[in-house]
Amino acid sequence: MADRCTVSGMTAPDGGWGWLVVVGSFMLQGITVGITYTFGILYVDLLDHFKESESLTAWIGSIQAFLMYSTGMSSVPNQTDQLLPGISQQVSSTT
Repeated sequence: MADRCTVSGMTAPDGGWGWLVVVGSFMLQGITVGITYTFGILYVDLLDHFKESESLTAWIGSIQAFLMYSTGMSSVPNQTDQLLPGISQQVSSTT
């Protein structure tokens, strides 16, 4: 089994690719949360670009935050069933 990564006599079952997944996930989470939290900086440019009202342009950030935080409901259906009965079936059936 020469294709497996060994460190100090221990063998990584995936050949060491797990660390790339960890780094990629960390970067993706940082970028996603960073964009959501810095929406105020982009807001001014979006107002100039779309030439719409402030309240209508603010919906972009609101929908983005909602989508980011609401996806957790469908990822843990067992806990959702305990907290909000019936919601996870509706979310799971639409995806």
